[in-house]
Amino acid sequence: DPLLLITAMLPVGSAYGWALLLLMQLLLLSFLVSGFLLSRKCSVIGASIGATAVVFSAPLVTWMQMRTFTATFISLFAALWAWEANRTRPRVKIALCGLALSYCALAGHAQFALYAWLIAPMYFLATSLRKDQIIQPFMHIIAIFTLALAIGSPSILMEVELLQHTVRGEPNRYFSMFRFGLAPWLTLFTPDILGHPTNGDYFGKLIYYRSYTTLPVLYFGALPLTVIFLSIRRKLPGKRLFLYAPMVFLAILTIAGLKPVRLWLRDHFHGLFDMDPARAGMLASVFLAVWAGHGATYVFSRDFRCDCSGWKSVFMPFAGLGTILVMVATLLTFFDSELNQLAPDNSLLLYFLKVQEKFSSILRAPFFLHMLLVFLLAALVVLLSIRLPRKTHWITAGIVLVLFVDLMPW
Repeated sequence: DPLLLITAMLPVGSAYGWALLLLMQLLLLSFLVSGFLLSRKCSVIGASIGATAVVFSAPLVTWMQMRTFTATFISLFAALWAWEANRTRPRVKIALCGLALSYCALAGHAQFALYAWLIAPMYFLATSLRKDQIIQPFMHIIAIFTLALAIGSPSILMEVELLQHTVRGEPNRYFSMFRFGLAPWLTLFTPDILGHPTNGDYFGKLIYYRSYTTLPVLYFGALPLTVIFLSIRRKLPGKRLFLYAPMVFLAILTIAGLKPVRLWLRDHFHGLFDMDPARAGMLASVFLAVWAGHGATYVFSRDFRCDCSGWKSVFMPFAGLGTILVMVATLLTFFDSELNQLAPDNSLLLYFLKVQEKFSSILRAPFFLHMLLVFLLAALVVLLSIRLPRKTHWITAGIVLVLFVDLMPW
């Protein structure tokens, strides 16, 4: 890994070198995501918001200590950017994409490297396959992966040899707990709802789970979510790839994580869930964050100001979440005893009852208050861009403020 080699040669201690390596990875990833979005005709504001949402998303932050995860995303976005930026230069495109995907094999996480090697050709075909060009994209992809396999073969051969000795190939009780249920959907709106890494309760025993598990946290920011909501009805390029496909993928993981379906899949498709399917949800979160760059390009443009029906639509995400919280808090307050009798173990209902008991009301829970605050700030920034379109410095300052208050604490 070139980054690891650079930091190893620096005259600093191992702790500072490791921290510097993690920082360099995030900076490189933000540069690659920005370049990829700019190559897809996103504005500077859109590319900045998309890159920030990716780098400071909960999946990358909470798994930052496993630098191979970040290295895999670096490889993937380098390959996607190389493909977009060199459409008219096939030799350069093949060379750069092959080098990028070989880095995925050499320095990336084995499971995520497999995901990246599946996502990359799907993206290549989706963006270049046409009636008059059917054979050429396939030939380019074959050449890219031939180069990537040749460069990454030392690592790939060792992984294949060691795979037969790994405990993860054996079904056991520990891996049967890896599942993707309804709980991760809540983390799209507030990251701390299931615990926080600094409190020691994120990777440990969660409040409503009585078994050790690593649930994914999908959060990538209130402002990116707000611009996605405001642009969802607009026909923008890449919507199927970066919006619909991740949502369908999350829905499939959720259905497959339900106990009856999960047990049936384990009986009929042995080994399907031996590799943590919950981690795969991180991919959907990252690609939704990328789509936020496209959404922000539209929302902070003249087209949105012309299409916008009024300031009320800007506050709909904030108002909707606030209304749902008030309704849930009311039900928990007036039907507390009845719901306690109905709530089964390991259920979201039991979790909300415990939150209600701890804070007297879920409306007083810090993570819900923070959620409402950042969604309100996001709506105000979008409203500012509508009412004061020429005050670009104020709009930029507002975007930075929202992202700082929202994502920087992570």
